[in-house]
Amino acid sequence: MLLRDTSNWTNLEETKGLLFLVQRLEELTFPYSLDSYKSPTMSVQGLLLESLTLIRECQTLGEQNFEKAMNSLSHIIDEIRLRLKGNFIAKSVSSLNLDTLTAHKGEKEPITEVERRFKIAYAELNSQSYLHEIISNIIELGNDGKNKAKLDFLAREFSSFLQSREVSREHMQNVLQDFFWKDNEIKNTTQFKQFCIQVYPHQHRFCVVFGVASTLAAIDAKTLRRANATILPADLDEEIDEDISEGFYEALMSFKESVGYPHLCMAFAEATDYNSAVIKARNKIEEVFNFLRVFSHKSFLDISGSALVEQNCCAGERRILQSSNNNMHFIRDMRKAKATSVLKRFSEVISLDVGHDSHKFNNAVNIHGMSLNISSPDIQLVNIWTCLETLVPAGGSGSKISHVVKNAVPIIMLGYMNRLISNLLFDVLRWSRPNFKTALSMAKIQDETDIKSKFVSLLTRNENIEALEYLLKSCGNFELLRNRIYNLSVLMSDRDNTMEKINSHQQMVEWQIHRIYRTRNSIVHSGNSPAYTKYLVENAHDFFDQTLLFCLELSAWKNEFDTFLSCFDYAIEQYRSYLQSLKSDSEFPVVWQLPRYRDKSIVFGEE
Repeated sequence: MLLRDTSNWTNLEETKGLLFLVQRLEELTFPYSLDSYKSPTMSVQGLLLESLTLIRECQTLGEQNFEKAMNSLSHIIDEIRLRLKGNFIAKSVSSLNLDTLTAHKGEKEPITEVERRFKIAYAELNSQSYLHEIISNIIELGNDGKNKAKLDFLAREFSSFLQSREVSREHMQNVLQDFFWKDNEIKNTTQFKQFCIQVYPHQHRFCVVFGVASTLAAIDAKTLRRANATILPADLDEEIDEDISEGFYEALMSFKESVGYPHLCMAFAEATDYNSAVIKARNKIEEVFNFLRVFSHKSFLDISGSALVEQNCCAGERRILQSSNNNMHFIRDMRKAKATSVLKRFSEVISLDVGHDSHKFNNAVNIHGMSLNISSPDIQLVNIWTCLETLVPAGGSGSKISHVVKNAVPIIMLGYMNRLISNLLFDVLRWSRPNFKTALSMAKIQDETDIKSKFVSLLTRNENIEALEYLLKSCGNFELLRNRIYNLSVLMSDRDNTMEKINSHQQMVEWQIHRIYRTRNSIVHSGNSPAYTKYLVENAHDFFDQTLLFCLELSAWKNEFDTFLSCFDYAIEQYRSYLQSLKSDSEFPVVWQLPRYRDKSIVFGEE
């Protein structure tokens, strides 16, 4: 979350709602946003399609696997019904009762009847009219800053719908920043339509050029055509402008000089935006090269890190873009100095890496490290799932997926409220340390010592309402931050709200872990991979990191926790205790952290 200069917003009184929505859209499409604030992996339409795909698979399975598939289907149906609850856009565009169409009628209903109902629901909602209704509501509600709950919903539906049409988050982010934060004067909500024209999910034809080394250039021209690609000849001249566009030859020569590769490979790709076109073109070239590596194992794909790309089916500009985005890298990272310090601390005190589970520890760490250097989302997802499954204790009754859910979810949920408050505290401090310090000085805080505890006290205690109101007022045009501070204050001040949020997030995490597992199985067993796999990689990586870091902290805290089984057992019991305490004790801290005990410095002093 970042405050932008709003000097080009010249009519804020009538565009405050739109300002909030734009700030929220930027957060939804920012690759490093907390998973709770990113654009949903699945749109409503995507969920319905996922259910229909699973239904078709169910009809080809034996009795035992059919039951497992039906259990998976029930998870998707529950998620669909949750996403449709209160969805005024879906109700506006549907001429039928969606609750009836998506009802979960149990095992007695023939699977063909379920399929029939969901096909109708999919046909009702899978149209551009859904997007048009969202846009219309944004323009209508964007005049008033008091409609933030509805505008937040509309922002999530807008971004997830475009994602389902394969418009990349990167493209949405780039167009949004250019349109709303740069030269355009923003004075009314109808200008949102002009932004939508630039991100509208049209399919375009793009010409994409990479710099490549001789190994790829040596591949037969007919083979390269598998990727709609060709190696441009060394004696290329300005006649290529007639085939592509005026000035293309000059742009090629400039690009070749800048990347420093001896050859240029030109590929064509159908996509909705520039970023997606580059990724598609590169992936196709990698597929051809990996085919070569079946016969030449030591060959190495040497391709430029940037690409020259032009939309050449209709009017479009020429751009140079990064040629690959590694979704494994889209995660909150420590600064190198801190990472080195944390590594030193863990290497000195943990017991997981030397005890009974040392082989598990080393394998998970190595596979994770290897996945950071791989560009294929499919391989990354399979690898990260392997890491999760490696850590989770085997044995006992139940399936692999049930073991992962049972053991990983308590760890993720124990850290959930801490992640929310830490993320907001980071955003507040980056926005204005002086305003935050002033608010703290106004608050009546005695016992808390660390800054996070002070922030929680500021948000939740009645005696600090005046200080909280000062902080909210100080946000000025930062509508998103003000709304986030207010919402988290309401969430943490009322235990019913807190419990509802925790239960809701736990359900979402469980559904997402099941989706990751289904996608992993689809990749491994049938070779199929949905377009949203790259976004699942971000979730899977985040889940694994949270799980491993929890185990490391626990092992460093008390080194008798020297197996992953003991760490998971502790988390399960601690999460159960945490939920019970939240329900029964109004003074119990909402933000859970490992207890702190006195170390040997109480006897020997600081080293």
